[in-house]
Amino acid sequence: MNKLPLFGLIAAALVGCSSSTSNDGAPADSSDSAQDSAVDSAAAPDAAIQADQGLVHAPGLLSAHGLDVGRAFGRQAEGFRLNAGNFMAHFGERSTQLVNQKTEESVSIRFSAWGRGETLESVPVTPLKAASSADGVTRKLTRSYGSMTQWWQAAPHAVEQGWTVAEKPEGDEVLGFEVKVEAAFVETDGKHAWIEADQGTIWNVEGFQAWDKNEKALDSWIETDGNALVFRVDDSEAVYPITVDPWYSTYATDIYHGSSSSGCNHYSDRTGEECQSNNCDSTRFAERVVRMGDINGDGYEDLFVSSDDWYIRVSNSGGHWGRSFIYYGSSTGLNTNYGWSNRGQSVDDRYG
Repeated sequence: MNKLPLFGLIAAALVGCSSSTSNDGAPADSSDSAQDSAVDSAAAPDAAIQADQGLVHAPGLLSAHGLDVGRAFGRQAEGFRLNAGNFMAHFGERSTQLVNQKTEESVSIRFSAWGRGETLESVPVTPLKAASSADGVTRKLTRSYGSMTQWWQAAPHAVEQGWTVAEKPEGDEVLGFEVKVEAAFVETDGKHAWIEADQGTIWNVEGFQAWDKNEKALDSWIETDGNALVFRVDDSEAVYPITVDPWYSTYATDIYHGSSSSGCNHYSDRTGEECQSNNCDSTRFAERVVRMGDINGDGYEDLFVSSDDWYIRVSNSGGHWGRSFIYYGSSTGLNTNYGWSNRGQSVDDRYG
């Protein structure tokens, strides 16, 4: 069975006429482990709720494998490890090593500095700790630097690095979070980055987002400084705390859910339905994600994506109609266009 080369799904935000929607849903995210375990789709929602507590969720982001709960970081003699599909991540005192399990090539990454503008302040060596959980499973790793926390979360084919900043730092220049990379080659196009080992194994840095306390997307981009990646964030209009959130993976298939507009009306670019909010975040796309196996018999794994909070307007009636999608796998990866979709039959049906 081929593994899904799905890495992330990002909701693109467009600026338009103002409108507001109250919505308490949160997109599903996940963690991973050194021991593989599958989730029965019927039991997944309850399991996800239990395992999800304390994890960070990017607004509108479909994580690589959202409901593969039961996975976790494993302990090793020095630090922690993560089995991330076809690569292993080893988390030590100073750095994280990413090792491709097929080629055995590796690269090393280390959070080295942060601050504002071009002068970033080096961070000290700080203990890496396992975040507590009710069931004793380590789904999150953290390092504390006063009002800023660096953390790691996991998925079956990716690892997520992030920073949560509780209080606004002094100054008005853009924020920067520097990650030193030991590799043959580092490049970026501003939103994605590539880390290449000596013999050509590539890790992708994808799904980079930043948002504030109110889940407002912040302008963010990636720069390179020699062999370092610098994750930049414009926090000039942010309400603190803020979260900064890139992913590392050997896979890279992005599926975007954005919107188009006509006057003050905004429409989903997935389905064409009228959204309640001006960038269609009211749809809460990809709240639930389940790997289905090969349901169409073509030899490739398929993915179920749903949102029972799919809040749209139908015949001038706004409500949580709910919508589900199926994305089919293929020889070239996950198809970015859904193969099947269905919506609830009435307002507040919450289908999915």
